[in-house]
Amino acid sequence: MPELSPASIINSVERVPLCPPGLTLVPEYLSPSVESRLATYFREEASQHWIRLSNRRVILYGLHFVSNGSGHRCYTRVIPDLIRQLAEQLVADGYQNQVANHILVNEYRVGQGIMPHEDGPAFLPNAAIISLLSGTVLDFYSKELTARSKPVASVYLPPRSLCMITEEAYTSYLHGIAERNADEGVPRSDRISLTFRYTAQLPEATREAAANQAPQAEALSHSSKEKRILQFLQRRK
Repeated sequence: MPELSPASIINSVERVPLCPPGLTLVPEYLSPSVESRLATYFREEASQHWIRLSNRRVILYGLHFVSNGSGHRCYTRVIPDLIRQLAEQLVADGYQNQVANHILVNEYRVGQGIMPHEDGPAFLPNAAIISLLSGTVLDFYSKELTARSKPVASVYLPPRSLCMITEEAYTSYLHGIAERNADEGVPRSDRISLTFRYTAQLPEATREAAANQAPQAEALSHSSKEKRILQFLQRRK
């Protein structure tokens, strides 16, 4: 896959701070050409990487770990060059301090969403979400069970935008996407999102093993190992 120059990746540097604190939206972060190349990659070259969950399809890239009672197991899938370049550009642009080593790709068909959840302490409190092909509304909820009936804040994520969830927005709120066909009269179409995070709290032995394993790692197939990871993620979501 050909490399991208920063100028070809980034289409806008406008930053719009929002509430809750730590939530930032960058409209048109990607150029339309890069959005198209990413969409084509997931549709064609990465078509065998998709794993179907109950309400969406996902791809895992980078480090992913699960607890198994006696310790932790870490698995890797090589991060494709095009996606790695985006992770590096997020650092170059000052949005993240470490190049993401944990990347989750979600595909949402029209009407699909994800229940309110938090990303948790396994990651640095910094999540970068890039939206492709369609916009959607991301809702934020109080962590109090009695206050989760409706969102306390919502933000519309346009296609090609970058949404940064950091600080209080990351640590003090849940976030989710409602299952509906339109947002405020704007119809949804099929959407792909990329979430870039850095796994910071791997046990030291696992972190060393993962560091040694990553350069030689081969792309995982639809194996029982990967499915167990996805089942674990489903329980957390």
